[in-house]
Amino acid sequence: MEIFYPISCIGMIFSIIQIFLNFRIVLRYLLSSSTWKKNDFKLITARTILDIIVGLVAFTLFLVTMLCDLLPDIVPSESIFYVGLLASNIAIVRGLLAASIAIERSCAIVFPLHFKQYRKVFTNLGFLTFFIFFAIFDDFMLLYVFDMEFPLKSDCRIYACFIPRSYAKYETIIFLIISLITYFFSIFLSINMLIKYYRSVKLTNDMLKVNLLCITDLICQISFEFIPALIVQVVRIQNNVGPLMALLRSIGRVVEALSIFQLMRKNGSYGSARLAWETAS
Repeated sequence: MEIFYPISCIGMIFSIIQIFLNFRIVLRYLLSSSTWKKNDFKLITARTILDIIVGLVAFTLFLVTMLCDLLPDIVPSESIFYVGLLASNIAIVRGLLAASIAIERSCAIVFPLHFKQYRKVFTNLGFLTFFIFFAIFDDFMLLYVFDMEFPLKSDCRIYACFIPRSYAKYETIIFLIISLITYFFSIFLSINMLIKYYRSVKLTNDMLKVNLLCITDLICQISFEFIPALIVQVVRIQNNVGPLMALLRSIGRVVEALSIFQLMRKNGSYGSARLAWETAS
């Protein structure tokens, strides 16, 4: 049995877990308690809902990858390209959303009064609309600037095999820039959280939860996306390995969802950063 079969099967399992956890978080902790209306949770709610869609697309990608090999006459290999393109677009939107959350949390902890006053001016719909158009522009770059070749190759089993090498490098640079922005502001947030922790500065429970979620997101991105992506660039992944990066991302999404689920279970109001940090951990 080739290795991409177990990779796809494991990926489907993690995708189902990801969908279930995020769906439960949305229904139990965000929508039912009107938490999504709070300024601190607006972008987190949008990202959690988006992660349900990410899980569905990832599950489809793993399934199509297997079916293209098992039933090539029914499911052509070109299907991997179209599902992979959709997954890539959603990954860009999610990456931009994660960067926005990191920037937002940094502003909230440094300028809490200004954040509370001006956050309502910027709507989630405006952010998401810009992110979606950015992803569509990425498709334009693939088709018209980097001259995507049609008809598609018939012997590819991963999305990266279909796209031009020049576009793959361009896409890597885009993701790298988005990731570096996220890492910078998340690390900045972590440093500020530690300062407030040791000074026993009072924070609201909601602010602490969202800040910890942002830091958790940083750890998961470095562990399951950034480091594996560097490995892929240094050591070229063979075509028969299948959607390995998609599997690692799915594992990271599950870890993030578990972290959100755990932190959202904690209750409380105002308290010192030291006490709140210890309570949330």
